[in-house]
Amino acid sequence: MDTIVVRGIQIDGAGSTGEVDGILLDGSAKGAAIEGVLVENVSVTNFPRYQVYAAGVVFDIVFRRFTGMNPDRAASDIVYFFWPGSGGAPSQLTFDDSWLSPYTSGKWAFRTTVSSDTRFFGGTVAPYAVDANGVWAVGGVSIYGTHFEAIGGTTNVGLRYVGSNGAFISPSALGGFAVGIQIGDPTAKAKNAVHGFIAGGVSGNTKDIQVVDGGSRQGTVLASYSSGATVDNLR
Repeated sequence: MDTIVVRGIQIDGAGSTGEVDGILLDGSAKGAAIEGVLVENVSVTNFPRYQVYAAGVVFDIVFRRFTGMNPDRAASDIVYFFWPGSGGAPSQLTFDDSWLSPYTSGKWAFRTTVSSDTRFFGGTVAPYAVDANGVWAVGGVSIYGTHFEAIGGTTNVGLRYVGSNGAFISPSALGGFAVGIQIGDPTAKAKNAVHGFIAGGVSGNTKDIQVVDGGSRQGTVLASYSSGATVDNLR
């Protein structure tokens, strides 16, 4: 399935019950694949599970001027890409000038099991619950000028990177989290997180940059970031 455009609508799930998602991209069946989807000028809000859920072989997906949030009810992660481990992994996931805001503590604005490359251009990641999180990227990720802003917490993370495809992390601002940028996963320390390049506005977090101990962190580069930013090196 390819060349699908969803444009100019609002989808609200405030009246739905059960494990219901706002947008479902299901490429999990044998031989199935979802590619070439554009979601533009669309808002998806208040569904009880994920606002966007993708499973299986899903690639070349673009969210442009997209809004995902759950201000009126508890929900899971705003956007979740799940890969079961067989078939092609998700890739070429792009968020262009989009707004992602989880309103549930402990949940993420964006999370993926794995994606060979996830890309954020501009836009805002703004968790509106204490200890709600930003972006959890596994595989590879590029962040260009995205604004990350949290309202505080003791466990939340702005951006967590794990993987071997590299990370270019250059937010316009990233603040208000317990950990701003986390290289490695403290719940699975043996996993590698290599070739992470950090350059951008990172400040106002309890720990601005944290390098987790465990697996390889080869090639981590702190090129330039906000004056006075703290680095927590657990290696």
